[in-house]
Amino acid sequence: MATPTGTRAILRQFGIRPSKRWGQHFLVSAQALSRTLAAAALDPADSVLEVGAGVGTLTAGLAERAGWVTAVEVDRGLLEALHTTVGGRPNVRIIPGDVLAMPPAALFDGPPDAPRKVVANLPYNIASAVLMRLLEAPLGITLLVVTVQREVAERIAAPPGGRDYGILSVATQYHAAPRILARIPSGAFLPRPKVASALV
Repeated sequence: MATPTGTRAILRQFGIRPSKRWGQHFLVSAQALSRTLAAAALDPADSVLEVGAGVGTLTAGLAERAGWVTAVEVDRGLLEALHTTVGGRPNVRIIPGDVLAMPPAALFDGPPDAPRKVVANLPYNIASAVLMRLLEAPLGITLLVVTVQREVAERIAAPPGGRDYGILSVATQYHAAPRILARIPSGAFLPRPKVASALV
């Protein structure tokens, strides 16, 4: 699925048009997908949350590696495609709705002692809000690997005193030790966003 041709075929099959309202840009780069999965270092003991599952491109890769995957998608127009691509996998639970309106404790499956990770291509328009909600909740998350707008990534990982250092830097770094893992070009997504992205 992580190709422009494969993604276009799914979008056509289900009559999906990417929504500007939800900031939708579907991952179509196998290289970016591989980098994300490698950075997450998943194993069958892990419980993973994906926010903005889209048509299931990243979800499928997560399901092949992790023990439990919770895929949250706010756009009901994508749910049929998502159920078709990954809904049959026994370790995937699809939750429709806005992750910011959900009780954080309900977002992870598996036993209470399962390592909890967040792996997602976060919608640009809610990336900062989602990160702060997940970091501030007492969920015991051990790792977050997320793709965000590059400008946001630079603010998240900015060192104290740096040009990009600000409230988001302070808040994120209070809870975690963020670093930029890779820059992802706009061509890795369909439709192409007007800005570059980064994996954090």
